[in-house]
Amino acid sequence: MDVKELNVLISKSNHIVCLSGRGMSYDCGYPAYWTQDYSYYFENKYKKSLDEVFHIGFYSTRNKEFFSIFKEEMLQYKCKPSLAFYKLSSLEKEGKLKAIITKGIFGLSKRAGCKNVIDLYGNIYENFCPKCGQKYSSKYIMQSKGIPKCLECQSPIRPEIKMFGEIIDNNKLTKAHDAIATADLLLILDTGFNDEFSDYLCHYHGSKSVLIKEHPHESDRKANHIIYDKARNVLSKIKEDEKLHIMYDNLDVVNK
Repeated sequence: MDVKELNVLISKSNHIVCLSGRGMSYDCGYPAYWTQDYSYYFENKYKKSLDEVFHIGFYSTRNKEFFSIFKEEMLQYKCKPSLAFYKLSSLEKEGKLKAIITKGIFGLSKRAGCKNVIDLYGNIYENFCPKCGQKYSSKYIMQSKGIPKCLECQSPIRPEIKMFGEIIDNNKLTKAHDAIATADLLLILDTGFNDEFSDYLCHYHGSKSVLIKEHPHESDRKANHIIYDKARNVLSKIKEDEKLHIMYDNLDVVNK
């Protein structure tokens, strides 16, 4: 399949669902947290594993150390969404894209203007007080000294992300499964049938799944159509919109 054929599929579809893989956040400039290289770097620097530090138990018992590392490893990056996310936002505004499902924690789809986003693992730019529910921005977290505390009840704030030791919210799982099952076009971006969404793809029984990824894998044959390239490169070419490209080129770095 090529981009021209993808455009035809998109034009004929009215209930598109997108699975946004972690490779899309890496393409925006965020570290590849899931790789062995990053795990080695992290353990060498902090003498603790990533799984240990971002575990709910570590957050609960060692707040100060947790937030020190969280700020340095998560919140320091000021990466804007790639043009691919703005193209998805444009499809949503047209009424074609019904849902974006992601395990990314950087809020890239939302920051590009998408509304119907199912953040399975949450979003580091959204924080809340577990006691009273008050919401806080990542800017408040960064500017806080020591443990960020709620202005209302003085309880420690926490990022609205799924930590190790926690399960995914069941409502989010149900929404994701329902969205995939009802899609008339499923876009699988920078991930695959052997990767992070393998358990979700079994809910799709249609005949228009498009896998867009850079590197081939034997499981790719499960897709109806395949484009071997980065999602960023492919989506930047769909539904050409000169105004959108100009707007994107003039965007400042986004960091909420």
